[in-house]
Amino acid sequence: MLSSEFGSRELEDCKNDKNEIFAMVRTEITKKFEKFGITITSFGLAEGLTYEDREIQQAINDAYVAEMRIQQKEQEALAQKFENDRLLSIAANERLQAEEFAKAADARQKQVSVKVMMIQARAFLTLAERWDGQSMPKFISSGGNVPDMLLGVGSVDQP
Repeated sequence: MLSSEFGSRELEDCKNDKNEIFAMVRTEITKKFEKFGITITSFGLAEGLTYEDREIQQAINDAYVAEMRIQQKEQEALAQKFENDRLLSIAANERLQAEEFAKAADARQKQVSVKVMMIQARAFLTLAERWDGQSMPKFISSGGNVPDMLLGVGSVDQP
């Protein structure tokens, strides 16, 4: 029955319908042999589907191997795409981290600059508060926008 079913179909149909064919034949032979008190527990094919003509079988085998290689290459390409996407995601995250670090460094630089200006402002306030209104304060310029104070106001004896 199996030979008859498989022999009446195209090879591709045999591969696609194999389970269906086995189920149908199992049902038929179970019914047939049940009449004689025989219970069928298993049945099957020996060595799978093969052609007697060696050239035809070799062509089928070669086509199957080629198909498996194509599937393997497709799987490898899919795995490579997944790996590329993973690496791209890592690179994008690293870029974002670098950008955030650069923003933080810029903000920190501005904080330091503001702090320096506050210190300078306090120093000038202290100088103004100590100035007696008569003597000239003594400064030296560092070439920047705000001079650096070297000495306080008045004589060396004054606090």
